[in-house]
Amino acid sequence: MKTFLQYIFLLVFFLTLAEKESRVYGQPASAPDSTILYLYSLVKNDSTPMERYVYKYNAAGKVIESVQSDWQKQERRWKLNEKKEFEYDNAGRPTGAVKYYRDDSLNAWIPNGERQKITYNKEGKEIVRESQTFFPDKKAWINSTRKETTYDAKGNVVLEMYYLWNPANKKWENNAKKEIQYTASGQRELVRNYSWSQGQWILTAQNGIRYDNQGRKKKMTDIFWDSKNGCWKYYQDSATAWDSKGNIIESINAEYNEKTNRWEPRQKNIFQYDDKGNIVMHVIAVLDSASGKWIEGRKTEYAYDDKSRVISHAVYQKTYTSNEWIPSTKEEYSYLNDSKRQIALYEKHPAENRFMKKTYSEITTDTQGRVILIKTYSDFKPSANQYALLSEEKTVYDQKGRIWRITYIDRDNLSPDKKILDVKRLYYYYAQ
Repeated sequence: MKTFLQYIFLLVFFLTLAEKESRVYGQPASAPDSTILYLYSLVKNDSTPMERYVYKYNAAGKVIESVQSDWQKQERRWKLNEKKEFEYDNAGRPTGAVKYYRDDSLNAWIPNGERQKITYNKEGKEIVRESQTFFPDKKAWINSTRKETTYDAKGNVVLEMYYLWNPANKKWENNAKKEIQYTASGQRELVRNYSWSQGQWILTAQNGIRYDNQGRKKKMTDIFWDSKNGCWKYYQDSATAWDSKGNIIESINAEYNEKTNRWEPRQKNIFQYDDKGNIVMHVIAVLDSASGKWIEGRKTEYAYDDKSRVISHAVYQKTYTSNEWIPSTKEEYSYLNDSKRQIALYEKHPAENRFMKKTYSEITTDTQGRVILIKTYSDFKPSANQYALLSEEKTVYDQKGRIWRITYIDRDNLSPDKKILDVKRLYYYYAQ
């Protein structure tokens, strides 16, 4: 079961690569035939190509193919390395993906690992997801896993069926299933997990959720089937408390103790809010079984400006010996103006019980809100509160608003002249 669910996770992750590459590598407004990305390293005025990516798009501007090549300096040529292919339905939803590696000895692309196929219903919801694995010795794709999803009239998932491929009889065989029930208002209230064993479904775990009269989650309990002893056993339980404004103010997680036949609290989360409903503090505590007292261990504090934007996010840890909060990490956000903001990172001072600023970044955007410059500074004299420019990232766009060039500059902030250590550039070339 665990291996099968890991397969499903990998399939979801892999199919998101198409959307990710469209975002990261500058999908243009008008779909070109290809996009080429060059990565150069400029050290001592030496511009040497490093990588190249060639993209192909469909008429809707979705990436359908990406080919990555490495620059061979000695031979002064591009060497093909990896290829990915993506498929979509008429609505632009991903329906398939496959990855290849280059075999120069065969002068061919060889499928690598998994490929997936997804089917949707007329409402656009996924109903079937199948994966296949490529076997080089057989030079064939073999079915691997299959997931079928069923929905109710309201679009809620009510059944998930999981199958494994049996190569002997060439059929999909039951592996696991999940049944989900909802309240009249559409809130999930019961989840049952089954495994297939000896020709029948075995109920292995259940998760039940109860709500208050306002539809807010109040209690959630997990139980599992102990096949060895042939009985149901409680696993864990959680209870949630709300304030009059609908904010969670406390949640307690408990585990069932069979020896004492009672639920024993393990962890408590406490939340505090400001008048606008913004969370200002979150404390995590664990129950000390010896004393029966809650011991606070971690605290996160938040601060906001008059627009409810986060300006501070600080984490503290508490030591049991001194019972005091010790600074751990902190982030500060400053909104200097409409086109510039600053993010500062802190960590604990090595000798004192306070935060010490380590680095901060200044982010500049253009009139359209696009990032055009990121400068990062690092402390080289903390005692004197002096900071030196550590790196820069400059982005230039073309007339169509597409990324044309990104320049990365790394500096030696310990040297007197803060000399440049390295400069790398990404160039984007479009067919249109």
